[in-house]
Amino acid sequence: MSEKQPSATLLQKILVGTLIVANVCLVAFIWFQRQSSAAQNKGIPPSILISEEAIQSRLRVLAAQSPSGKAVVAMLGSASINCTTGKLVEILKNHAQRAKSSKFLILLPDTFTPVDLNNFKNNLGVEFTVERADERLSKLWLSLAAKYEATGVAILSSGNETLVLQDVNEIDRHLYEFP
Repeated sequence: MSEKQPSATLLQKILVGTLIVANVCLVAFIWFQRQSSAAQNKGIPPSILISEEAIQSRLRVLAAQSPSGKAVVAMLGSASINCTTGKLVEILKNHAQRAKSSKFLILLPDTFTPVDLNNFKNNLGVEFTVERADERLSKLWLSLAAKYEATGVAILSSGNETLVLQDVNEIDRHLYEFP
């Protein structure tokens, strides 16, 4: 006597296939979320920039010139209106117009020529100070930017408090609280 083994129906095969695909997608989603989370936490350690004397001296000078005693120094590795640096420049411009009692400065690497600096200000409509960083600070900034995949950073100084921010949304949020 030979018994016939029951075979899976087409519907059962589709259901099993769907469950396998769903599990693979779930594993891929969890992996991607962990990678994204790790990338978000990966930034230039603030202590490196806060301890840099060239940055501290610029912050002190700007704060002394500012009626509110508040200053913002932004460091950019490149200049493009179509990427994060363009968004950061727009945020800084908006807050500089709103918070007139604070001083703003953008530092660009020494790879920018004086003509590049002028074009940057004119093309992006920046009305506050834009300067080239000195050679040592430029090298430090460009090496940190490459190592940590950063395009820009804002350093906010108010009294004894100094914040180093790299996410444009965080920069925008903190600048609203900064007038």
